[in-house]
Amino acid sequence: MSARSWTAHEVLCVLAIAAGLFLRFHRLDESLWYDETVSVKTASAALADISAHLTSGEDSNPPLFPLLLKGWMGLAGRSDADLHLLSALIGTLAIFSAGWAGLRLGGADAGFSCAALMSLHPWAIVYSQEARAYELLVLFSLWSCYFLARALDGGDARAWAAFSAFTLANLYTHNYALFLLLAQCAWIWLEARRDSTVRGPALKAVGAAVLGYAPWLIFAWHQTQALPQVASLGWHDVLFSLYSAAGLWVMAGPLVCHWPPGWLPPLLAVDIALAAYALKKPKQHPGLIRGLFIVSTVTVAVPMLISLAHPIYTTGRHNIVTLPALCLLAALSLESFPDIRGRTAALAFLLATGLYPTIAYFSAPKSFERQIAQYIKDHDRPGFQILLYPTFRAVAIGHYYPRALQASEAVTLRTPADLPPGLVIMVEKPRRLNPAQAELLQRFYTLDEEKAFGFSTVAVLVKK
Repeated sequence: MSARSWTAHEVLCVLAIAAGLFLRFHRLDESLWYDETVSVKTASAALADISAHLTSGEDSNPPLFPLLLKGWMGLAGRSDADLHLLSALIGTLAIFSAGWAGLRLGGADAGFSCAALMSLHPWAIVYSQEARAYELLVLFSLWSCYFLARALDGGDARAWAAFSAFTLANLYTHNYALFLLLAQCAWIWLEARRDSTVRGPALKAVGAAVLGYAPWLIFAWHQTQALPQVASLGWHDVLFSLYSAAGLWVMAGPLVCHWPPGWLPPLLAVDIALAAYALKKPKQHPGLIRGLFIVSTVTVAVPMLISLAHPIYTTGRHNIVTLPALCLLAALSLESFPDIRGRTAALAFLLATGLYPTIAYFSAPKSFERQIAQYIKDHDRPGFQILLYPTFRAVAIGHYYPRALQASEAVTLRTPADLPPGLVIMVEKPRRLNPAQAELLQRFYTLDEEKAFGFSTVAVLVKK
């Protein structure tokens, strides 16, 4: 028997998966940025103190990832590469999980497509390299959506139990899992109208997950109270959130890199057209595609619409909770294409949309905190004072140079003799020193040396 030839679609998917795996482990030794050092700070606390850290206003996530990171640091170490490796491994597991979910729900080609989309999606790459909970959120969201799909398709009690378990794990991973669950409930309601036998098992599964999450609700309330006030959102923020949900936005070092605005309409149009085309093919999983479309849109829209009336803390990266549903939706929609060439071309286009933000991400250091800390350490001398603008950067810089944790935003003048002999000042652009502070420094200090690190400048001043 001769060996079967590989199709162009399969070759494209294998290359995409290989590239995605490589990128997840490329330059893992990058410096941590602020959010990551907050994760490490929380995970480094005693077990009894982790809940206090999570309600202090710095870290606003549930406890599952900090606990996992705490165990990982004890096993693997605390270097930057060690800390990033945990998320890279979770991201790798997410790729193969996406392939398995696509295979079981739509067949071999859908499995290949879903794994490829997960491999090269900019979000999945970036957050597979962060010591944060986002990639774990992707993994649990994927399994939650997969088992819900199996349960709604005549699944037995085991599928409902697995859906409930992964939903509960997701709720303890990130607060935005609540919006995913809300969207999943809408999906369940839609299916229950068609098949009333779904209601009982669904109520039990959702109820078990909510009951298991209930002990954390009091802490979640304290987290909302501790978060800084956020400004009211407008409709442009809602549109930007949908823009980022399509995977067209990603943090790249100190920059926000995205496709040129002219690319937004055709990319979103392709995503919508794929789902609409698939829904016109009744034999190609119509209920599943409708459900995934609901999850992909409702999960993003609800928190943004809430924020129009009552601002809540929301940012583009939180939409990563919808990534598994987006990948599954696209993979299953591609199955509706009548020929393999059209399917391959559409998949190639979708994969290509992530090239620009991915290249931008890898074109510059993700963070300069380690380099800034080393520069401050090298130029710090007895009696010197460290000034940071803004001071919240002290958490990240202090991770590498603990004395930076003592940094302030001002030097007080009582008499000239009271001034420290020197200052090491970090200013984050476009922030500037206030006029009174700038006048004080110019009057009593002279610039000895300065160096730029991305959007930050560190200056060493000595007393005249």
